[in-house]
Amino acid sequence: MKRFLSVFAAATLVAALLPCTALAAGVNASQYLAPYTSVKNQADFDDCWGFGTVAALESSYLLAHDYSSGLQTGVPEFSTAALVYATRNGATSDGTTGGPALTNSYNDYIPNTASSVYGFCDGLQVLPAIATLANGSGVVDLTEVPHAINSKTGVPSMVEAAANNYYTSHLRLKNADALPPIYPIYTTPRADGIIVDKTYGDRADASAEVWKEALRTHGALAAGMALLDYKADDGAYYHRGCADASTVYAEEPNFWYFAASTEGDGTEVLTNAGHIICIVGYDDAYSRYNFAQALKKADGTNFAYDKHIAEVVTLYADPVYNADGSLANDPTTPVAGATGTDYIVPLGDGAWIIKNSYGTGNDQGLFGDNGIFHVSYYERTLTGAYAFELEDYVYDAAESPADYALVYQHDGVAPVPYYGDDQLKGANVFTAKAGEDASEIQAVGVTTSAANTEMLLQFYLDISDTNDPESGTFMGEQNITVQYAGYHTITLDEPLTVEPGHTISVVASFTSTDDLSRGNPDFLFRQTGTYVPLEQSENSYPDGATIYTYAGNTLLYENGAWIDTTVKNDAAKDSSNKLGNMTVKLLGNPVPAAYTPENTNNANTTKASTSSSGTTTAKTGDATAPAAALLALTAAAAAVALCLTKPQRRRK
Repeated sequence: MKRFLSVFAAATLVAALLPCTALAAGVNASQYLAPYTSVKNQADFDDCWGFGTVAALESSYLLAHDYSSGLQTGVPEFSTAALVYATRNGATSDGTTGGPALTNSYNDYIPNTASSVYGFCDGLQVLPAIATLANGSGVVDLTEVPHAINSKTGVPSMVEAAANNYYTSHLRLKNADALPPIYPIYTTPRADGIIVDKTYGDRADASAEVWKEALRTHGALAAGMALLDYKADDGAYYHRGCADASTVYAEEPNFWYFAASTEGDGTEVLTNAGHIICIVGYDDAYSRYNFAQALKKADGTNFAYDKHIAEVVTLYADPVYNADGSLANDPTTPVAGATGTDYIVPLGDGAWIIKNSYGTGNDQGLFGDNGIFHVSYYERTLTGAYAFELEDYVYDAAESPADYALVYQHDGVAPVPYYGDDQLKGANVFTAKAGEDASEIQAVGVTTSAANTEMLLQFYLDISDTNDPESGTFMGEQNITVQYAGYHTITLDEPLTVEPGHTISVVASFTSTDDLSRGNPDFLFRQTGTYVPLEQSENSYPDGATIYTYAGNTLLYENGAWIDTTVKNDAAKDSSNKLGNMTVKLLGNPVPAAYTPENTNNANTTKASTSSSGTTTAKTGDATAPAAALLALTAAAAAVALCLTKPQRRRK
């Protein structure tokens, strides 16, 4: 659920954010700065993807709890090291790095290379980190698992602390939305999974507005971009600060890759996003001349530039800037006797405000005044933005409150869309926790691979055939449409109660008319229709994935029959790609008293659900009926299937 916090309507942006230019006072649709924590330093590690994700999580928490805009001190800060370790390493039975590996079905992970220091020197994207967070790991206090100073100092203590806190999460992830791309990159996958024919799509101005709204309502965004130091021929422009303004027109640290496609027609992508950053704000008025680059090289030849994002203008005077970075004069006005100088500039004004993870100084010679810099709105390599929402609790490092005490899951890594015919669907089968208390299933947690995915979730109790997840007693169904790809917590219209030791299967179908994405929402496949979000060992990421899956966990319905993923793996000619589990979890809480017809008035009950379009259906077994002719479940089925009391939000 999006939170609109009125306290920010009159907030004053911190003028001290940047030494040369500050945003104007006030927050409105044209400029905004989210709350954020101190800038961190990844040093010589390649875990920028962890830093960018954690920075966005922290900002989301601060915004949801009414912290003001800009840099915040004395606030909760989370551990990047804990998230990185849990994403790139499996858990052990004794909580040490050298202990026996756990092989439960949700202990999947992206393996690290031999020389990568437990994965801290391996690059990755944001989506694998999201899978770790959804799995119940990763939100650990910074003091519990501090990040090592560099790869030679503090690594042993860092990884041991991370291993000891593997399944610790002081706040659980609720939603992670993959926002629509501003500059989509369309790709064509071959049958062997190799990506070919990368092509830029047109700029989507509406997507930029979605990013801005997400910043205002959810806090900072984790995103990827290409960061290159300035080189004479690579088309990357970076200016270090005001001291160099006599050489290049700029008022503070800026970045813009003006030659993202030097062909000028958008048919070639020369540079993909290689660094994960955190977008903490934006400013529509920030002048495009802050990014001006002289057209001529030192040797007298011209720089190549991408005509979809840049143009050449002749400047006859130095730009004069207002306090907010907007332009106070028109430097393109011809001056008598002056020949002017040609500059490459973005097609329009505006800039994103970026929090980096290279420290607060220029000790690496790159990017940022105290770790903050601007990126032009016309930056084509800025991609894959995610907005986050945590469960709504006040952070407390001493305990771990959660909406759901019970999490039934088989998946542990991010999915890849598994394609099939129009009848394709997947199923997960779970066994309710043993003990005295029943399990009340109140929500599902699902990772989708495409925007505007229509889902049909159906639930069955006590399946009689392990090869048919629909062979049990029908409990109900729910139609859902999710706007974005990513991870979503979806509350069920009616909770479902399952007695200890009984099985419950969730059968799910997924259909989208949007292009599907693999990991990065800006790299879109031109393939639409029906899919199942499924773990896949070799197709997941460049390093593959370590996946544990067992018979009876996940089944697929294709070609008119159900088949277990383990059976498909055994029969597959290409044994290198192992199918894992469907990324659908069941979330709930224990029910203290057994649910029986004697202690409820709901012995005769029909499970009805309202779809996203507002239509209502009712089902029992394999039968369907209009809502006006509701069919009753048997008393025996109702005794274990349904509890119509709405779940209450638990607070600690």
